[in-house]
Amino acid sequence: MVAKPFRQHRVHREQDPADDSEVKRLFEELEQDAEHISNVLIKLEHTDDPRLQVTEIADAIIEREAISAPRGSAERSLVNKAIREGMLEGYREIGRLMDRAQSVIPRPHIRPAVSQPRLWSW
Repeated sequence: MVAKPFRQHRVHREQDPADDSEVKRLFEELEQDAEHISNVLIKLEHTDDPRLQVTEIADAIIEREAISAPRGSAERSLVNKAIREGMLEGYREIGRLMDRAQSVIPRPHIRPAVSQPRLWSW
């Protein structure tokens, strides 16, 4: 949700260098907002920025998915926490994209082979 537009613009830029100015604009805008984003998502400060209103996002998800999480409950707090942590990870991913430390092409999730216990030996 957070990093998707940045990934898309990076892909377009790799295909057509003319898109470079839009990617730079997005990254510059994010750098200007970084302190505000940090204050809201980490320090839990209030914001009027609709992109960062975790409670409203949680309310919409809870209603859409019919999750039993009444206001003031531990369940609702967990939903809010999951959304906040997901948003933070999205912004961290954008940081890695900005530093070119992460590719826009996702890596396959391949698990290493696990040896199974043998029930008998020969």
